[in-house]
Amino acid sequence: MLNRARSSLGWLRGAAWIAIGFRCSTAQAQAIAEEGANTSTNVASSRDWALELNPLEVGLGRASFNLEVALAAHHALMLTLDAQPNTGDIGAGVWGELGYRFYSGAGGLQGFFIGPSIGAGTFTYFTDEVAGQQGARSINVALDCGYQFALRSGVMLGFGLGAQYQGVQHDHDVRNDPTNEVELESGVLPRVLFSIGYGG
Repeated sequence: MLNRARSSLGWLRGAAWIAIGFRCSTAQAQAIAEEGANTSTNVASSRDWALELNPLEVGLGRASFNLEVALAAHHALMLTLDAQPNTGDIGAGVWGELGYRFYSGAGGLQGFFIGPSIGAGTFTYFTDEVAGQQGARSINVALDCGYQFALRSGVMLGFGLGAQYQGVQHDHDVRNDPTNEVELESGVLPRVLFSIGYGG
């Protein structure tokens, strides 16, 4: 009888330890699942492309857009197109720029970025030396860095700073106009980046 009692007590202890272990395992699995759900809720999905507007350029009287395409993880190409209408003393022009960006984020076009670009443009300007609009051409190379946010709604927000070397070919001195003076100035110029758009 004593041996049977000891055996029954051993079975009860074993069953109790199994029940405790199962409960702990279930609780741990539930915690891991909840953590994974929270993580997937807070992190934006991958962005493989983005179409963006550059508001700072719009403030200068230009229409300016970016098209970004992810080539692979962390690597992207960006095409920028600017167009400026002829308004008063400011001539019309068209510019294009092709750039590469390296992104730190794992989800495509998001996170810290850095990259070079090269561009060219043709535009008109006014001078006091001769009548009418005059033509000019420019080329530039640049290096930018900054940060781009990819929100869960699909909205993209980008901020950055950079510098570019701009070389301009023109035949006459520009009329005293701030916008045309910057456009016709050859040398190193600062760049301030701000973009807003949609990506998917």
